[in-house]
Amino acid sequence: MTVGEQVDRRGPRLPFLTCLTIFSIGLVVAGVATSMWIVLIGRVLQGAGAGGVAPLAYAVINRVWPSERQPRIFAWVSAAWILPSLVAPLVAGWLTSEVSWRWVFVGMLPLVAVTALVTAPAMTDIATVPRTDRGPTRIVPAIRLSAGVGALVAGVQNARWWLAISLVVIGLALAVPAYRRLMPPGSLRARRGLSAIVATRTMATAAFLGVDSFVPLAADRIHGSSATVQGFVIIGAALTWSLGSWLATKRTHVALRRSARLGFGLIVIAVVTTIPVLDADWPLVVTFLTWSIAGLGMGLFFVPTSVAAMEYAEPGHDGTCTAYESSTSRS
Repeated sequence: MTVGEQVDRRGPRLPFLTCLTIFSIGLVVAGVATSMWIVLIGRVLQGAGAGGVAPLAYAVINRVWPSERQPRIFAWVSAAWILPSLVAPLVAGWLTSEVSWRWVFVGMLPLVAVTALVTAPAMTDIATVPRTDRGPTRIVPAIRLSAGVGALVAGVQNARWWLAISLVVIGLALAVPAYRRLMPPGSLRARRGLSAIVATRTMATAAFLGVDSFVPLAADRIHGSSATVQGFVIIGAALTWSLGSWLATKRTHVALRRSARLGFGLIVIAVVTTIPVLDADWPLVVTFLTWSIAGLGMGLFFVPTSVAAMEYAEPGHDGTCTAYESSTSRS
């Protein structure tokens, strides 16, 4: 959320380099960690850095390409998930099994450096629309939202009922007001317009990422699969996500207005048909297929909602607008 604000005020280049720096520090911290708590700190830094890149990318798209070309650009962005999603889980599983889990983090540093060298210079010429207003910073509510969600997640996983209830209450008390402060008015009620887009993207992302994170865990804890197989089970969703994004740009195949509804329906079907992964005798190859349906749904859903959200981006405020959007995206 705060990166979108900084893009509006300073342009994309400096926030982009800052995000890459934070992400790199997180990689180093996790790579040299001597305990799980230090790994967790590294992962938090990685999330902060990577999460900032998404609104920046959307803002750049909105400033560089006209609205009629944006559906295809968003499809290309989704396609950029194919190679990492295909290769990364297999490579990470192999490194963990054969070399060391530390290289899963440290080995990414050269890629970050190459990204900075290739991309940052091109951002220098991207125009920044001057803003006449300077509203209050969104950093504090963003921190409160992150802390609240963290407490909520810790609470629902805690075995001690009194501590679980306390963490959930504290998490909701922090997260709900912060969410309402950061998001467009009416997001909790899905008010027509940008608020409805944000609300539906939040629900779709929560459903997809919740199951997408659990499937490899189930493959490990319930099915006893190797790290390589755990990564492979969710690769199909990455492929079909890109396929769905491409189909969403083809108006002759799937109209953009209907694409979001169809995508949401496919996500629901995929979640229901993936539940049997909880059975140790259930074939993981079937889970691979059912979860691929979810990827197709996400691709069909995200392109039209991304384009629709861009229509609400006012000059000089597109970073903030895209922060609403990207905060509910896969990034």
